[in-house]
Amino acid sequence: MTGNEKWIKKRKISIFEVNNEPEPSESRSIFPESPQKRRKQEKIEKFIPEIPQQSAPASINDLNDDCLERIFKCLPLTSRLTVRIVSKRWEKASKLAWSNVRALNFSKSPLWNDLDELPPAFRSNTHIGAILKRCGGYLRELKIGDPCTYKILGLVGEYCVNLSRLEVSFDRYGQRFTTLFSKMNKLEYFGMKNLGKDVFQDFWGHSINNLREIHLCSQHCEENGTVRPRIYSSGLKQFTNLTAMTLEGFTLEPGVIRLISANPDLTCLSLANSRAKNFSPLTKLFSLEHLNLSKIINIGDDFITALTNNSRNLRYLNLNRCPGITTGGLSNLGNLPHLEELFLNSCRITDDVFKRLRSLKKLECEDCWSVDDPGITTLVNNSPNLRYLNLAGTNVTEKVLKTASSVTGRRNNFCLWVIVDKIVKTKWERSEDHGKCHLLIVDEANKIDNFDNDDRSLMEIYEESRLITNPELERLNQLRYNY
Repeated sequence: MTGNEKWIKKRKISIFEVNNEPEPSESRSIFPESPQKRRKQEKIEKFIPEIPQQSAPASINDLNDDCLERIFKCLPLTSRLTVRIVSKRWEKASKLAWSNVRALNFSKSPLWNDLDELPPAFRSNTHIGAILKRCGGYLRELKIGDPCTYKILGLVGEYCVNLSRLEVSFDRYGQRFTTLFSKMNKLEYFGMKNLGKDVFQDFWGHSINNLREIHLCSQHCEENGTVRPRIYSSGLKQFTNLTAMTLEGFTLEPGVIRLISANPDLTCLSLANSRAKNFSPLTKLFSLEHLNLSKIINIGDDFITALTNNSRNLRYLNLNRCPGITTGGLSNLGNLPHLEELFLNSCRITDDVFKRLRSLKKLECEDCWSVDDPGITTLVNNSPNLRYLNLAGTNVTEKVLKTASSVTGRRNNFCLWVIVDKIVKTKWERSEDHGKCHLLIVDEANKIDNFDNDDRSLMEIYEESRLITNPELERLNQLRYNY
């Protein structure tokens, strides 16, 4: 305040002018504060946060290159392709955003695949090839097929040099595989479907000594297929370290069976629906664990007897629709102590085959009309690990289901799934034992869905036995462990 002094009635009076803004010293109270109140005020001011000055909003460009890279790794495949056009800095960061892509599935399948991530316009050789160029060096597993064409295999061979597992499936193949395998020194698993060409020595174009599994399925693998591609021994002689092989739907030229039997480490073999003059050398494969010989006409009881005497490690045996096999040859299946899965659909057998089996988990004998109650009842009592029974089209009655109900009632949370004809299920539902055991599941036969359910290549069997590779889950795991 400022003012002047005047005298009014002999009294000195000061006149002040009031300013709108108080002086800094006048902001305090005119009354002095007590020490206690001042200390209390200081404590309060100590815990009141200072109001920050307003700043510009945060931007993704404020992040360093490492943070950008981590963000780009979480983007879908199409977004990783497009972020590089935003700026030169983003283009540099996007090049490292593919390092967590270790497996890709670019083939049509009922299960999840990476094609679901791509819009229809990106499902072509051009765009999928662009993805392979950026992540090919990091890929370990690749499955590729339609809607791509076989021409993309040139890019696969050029950029995906670190693959350990490769599966291809196209409508047709128009080139040799010289460029495909020339740089792949780590490839251990190779699968090919819809093959319509003969396999000679020059089919592969390059030595592939590192392969451990090869699975080939022809284009015409139906039982009455008019055309069967031929496989010659010269086309397989370079594969000397195999542990698993599938040759499904081919005509095997003389020497192929002898070449296969010369692999002492072979544990898995599928020759389903193939043709050869003599299969007897296969009985010398002492390490076999999986064997699929379904739809082969010229194997008989002598072959099965020799097989059960030599290949004692068998766990999986598929003899569906083999007309030359009878009960006499299969009576020696009890010599296989580790046999867990047995498929004998449409075979001329009786239930005496099953009386000596102890380790079965899964049995299918659909359309075996001579199979009756005694053998199946004995099997259910003697096999504590039994999980699945397909008895559709057999001569069994509801007595088998009563025995199964009694046996599963003594198990500890091990369910038994039984497939029977509709009339057998109806009689079972009317019986007094129905519903007493929740561990027994009785289903009705559906031959349209279940027919030849297990006449498939080892490639498909392996997909069920191993963990299904989901690239998206793999990326999440990489983020969790690396960051």
